Formats: sequence, structure tokens, C-alpha cells
Amino acid sequence: MDAFDEKTHKQVAFLHAVHFVQGSEILVRHITKVSLSNDSDVAVGKMDFHKLNDTGQPLLNKVPIFTLEAPTANSNVVTYAYPESSREFGGEELGTFVANYYAGQFIEHCDHARDAVMVTWPHYATSIKSKGGASGGPVFDSNGRVFGINSVGGIIEYAARVAELLPLEVPEFPGFSGQDGRQWPTVSELAKASMIVFDPPFSP
Repeated sequence: MDAFDEKTHKQVAFLHAVHFVQGSEILVRHITKVSLSNDSDVAVGKMDFHKLNDTGQPLLNKVPIFTLEAPTANSNVVTYAYPESSREFGGEELGTFVANYYAGQFIEHCDHARDAVMVTWPHYATSIKSKGGASGGPVFDSNGRVFGINSVGGIIEYAARVAELLPLEVPEFPGFSGQDGRQWPTVSELAKASMIVFDPPFSP
């Protein structure tokens, strides 16, 4: 899905990401293309290209370590999210986000939907008590690995599984072609090539 019109330089869908430049300063960046999941509350997006003004080098992204392993029951889990941030960011302005860790315990792993409306996909349940606006944030296990993505909050917080990212294509990933005539590689293909790190190492 195209989320940004290269000809008019206008956002087709209201999708943006924030890139930490230094300290608490952030750069608001357009998400130009998106690969959506039909089976879970996850997606993979590509940000627009930016260079550092002082060096001319491209801005690089910090990449976490992912895992397909579910945490053990009652083990500590945390998410890093920004629900208390201002919503006034836009364009290419620099600003300050309010980031915070929200901690809790792992409750359970369900490989089926919880209901037909809110959590209609396989999920993890935790006792993390974050606030509205934390959706999309990574959920870390006690070893610092990302095992889930924040999706639905409340008395119990529900997270989508990293496993549902595997079949999604990574838009315009440089130097890597998809198989079977596809234009883009999948997360699974990049993991097999050790270009996305899983712990333990990914194996199909």
C-alpha cells in the first residue's frame, strides 16, 4: 500500500514515525509504503529517506532483537511507549516526545482470537498498565527481546505476536529481492539471511 504520493509530496494516509536524532529531539518522518497483515494487528512500514545535515550520511535506525518465544508466566515484561506525548508534531519539525517504560507481568499466550471485535487474532496478554496511545510500541521480555506489539489496552493489555510479522513484505528493502516474482522480501526471508536478528536464530 502506498501511503505517500511522490509526485505531490502529500500523505495519502495519515501515517508517520518519529526518529530520535539526539537525546529527546525527534524528527517526524513520513511512512511512504506499508505492508499490512490480514491476520493480526501488525504492519511493516517504510520511512522516507533523510540525511544528516552536518555529515550528509543517511539517518540509521536502531533495530531490536526479536523472538518467537513466549515469556514464562508471571515473568517481567515492559513496553517503551509515548502515550503522554503532545499530538502537535508534524512536517519535519524537531520536538520532544514524552517517553516512558510501562512494566507488568506476562499472563498468557493464546493462539486463537479472544473475541470477534477487539482482539480477533492470536495474542499475548500482560498486566502492563499503559495509556491510550501506546499502541504499536514494542513489548520486551526479561531478556530485552521484542516478543510482541502493543495493540489493545485496558485492565489486561493485549499484544500482537511477532510471529505474525514473518510473512509480511518489507517495502523497498535495499539490495534484496523477493522470491517468486515478488518485488519485496518478507520479514521471514530477511531473518533467514540474518538481516533481521531473532533470538534464538530464526529457522523455518
